[in-house]
Amino acid sequence: MDTPWAELLGPIAGKVRSYHQIVEILATAIAEDVIRVGDRLPTQRTVSAALGIAIGTVTRAYSEAEHQGLIVGRVGVGTFVSGPSARSAHVHQVDGQGAVIDMTTSRPPLEGAATQLANVLRVLSKRHDVGKLLGMEPPNGWMRHRVAARQWLSRRLASVEPNQIVMCNGVQHALSSIFAGLAKAGDLVVTEDVNYPGVKLLGDLHKVKLLGVPMDDEGMRTDHVAEVCKRQPVRFLLCSPSIHNPTTITMSSRRRETLRELANRYDFTIIENDILGMMAAEMPPPVYELAPKRTIYVTGLSKVVAAGLRVGFIVASPSLLQPLMSGVRSTMWMPQPLMLEIFAHWVADASMDKVIAWHRAEIAARLAMVQRCIVGAELRINPGSYHVWLTLPEQRRSADFVDEAYGKGVALSPSDTFAIGDTSPNGVRISIGAPNDRKRLAAGLAIIAELLTSGSREVRRSPAVGRAG
Repeated sequence: MDTPWAELLGPIAGKVRSYHQIVEILATAIAEDVIRVGDRLPTQRTVSAALGIAIGTVTRAYSEAEHQGLIVGRVGVGTFVSGPSARSAHVHQVDGQGAVIDMTTSRPPLEGAATQLANVLRVLSKRHDVGKLLGMEPPNGWMRHRVAARQWLSRRLASVEPNQIVMCNGVQHALSSIFAGLAKAGDLVVTEDVNYPGVKLLGDLHKVKLLGVPMDDEGMRTDHVAEVCKRQPVRFLLCSPSIHNPTTITMSSRRRETLRELANRYDFTIIENDILGMMAAEMPPPVYELAPKRTIYVTGLSKVVAAGLRVGFIVASPSLLQPLMSGVRSTMWMPQPLMLEIFAHWVADASMDKVIAWHRAEIAARLAMVQRCIVGAELRINPGSYHVWLTLPEQRRSADFVDEAYGKGVALSPSDTFAIGDTSPNGVRISIGAPNDRKRLAAGLAIIAELLTSGSREVRRSPAVGRAG
């Protein structure tokens, strides 16, 4: 815990009972300059443990403090004392060519699809009916877009028909549409105990209960899933079997088969997030192939083509089509016609093949840079992923390492960003695609390697901003 907070919270441990008191303490500390604009606050779990109160009380306090403008939370980096100077500092410092090398967001470099985007925009601009792309699209997408989706998805799914596909504005929107259309408040959703931060946002938004289960080298521990199912009813199991974010673990075929068996035995629905499934040249078949009646399959383009191409796909039994379309309507009303038209055009003229091939080669080159630079560390990598997972030595805490890295000019994502529950592995995710050019990536990797070998404790706190995806 940072020193100002240790001094602030220590004397009141055991005396705080309400979230209002925490908000008042924050406001007073800011007014008296005990903590300053841009200072990073401890995690909610840390405050909960220090004060001896429920984490829910701390969560409500942080939420109210953010509502009042006292603090600002940024997915991927943490919560910080708010203020105009801190926000503007982030915009200036953490961008494509700023002073700080941003390695927080798992995304492909922009160069991979830039040429194809310029080409398709020229083609679309010459069409006499281009104005239709500003019109309305059905909640499951126009038929020609779903036909293109079927062609694209056939790379992973042996048999899928257009009437099983719902088009969305990215994977996050797809997952939100599923919960909006099918889930009820309080439903239990089992997922990996570390997951990309958007999962927690979905849980809060749709008021479902998230329960994390541990992972090992084969992926989600299905024996733990079975134990949960024996104790209480599970409505959904949300998982990323292929190139999990953030760990890069790919679930074994044996575990995928066990998930099918558990879904049948305990009557729950599997939601399979396969957003990186297209990137790797070889990957086990999706869980959907094993259990099509028990699985809702989700994938998209933001991690394999470009972050701004917000196109997502839901594949499910036709019987679920209506509630899923209602979910789309209740969240974003419809998928974006222009994005879907770009996607359909790229499938038709094989631009998607060129983009994927470029990214596979770029990942290979960047992973080689990682392995040359960071030697002797415990790294998890996957040839289909623009992020790697670095397990830190026991004496190096994730949050401290992130602050140290920021002090040297690199922004990273700490492990508690990904925790579903109260514990998280001691590591950091390094997003090697976020720096658009290899020169900046090399500079960022050199700083990380130096920190690992030097054990530096010079800390410059990360600013009140950040992100992770």
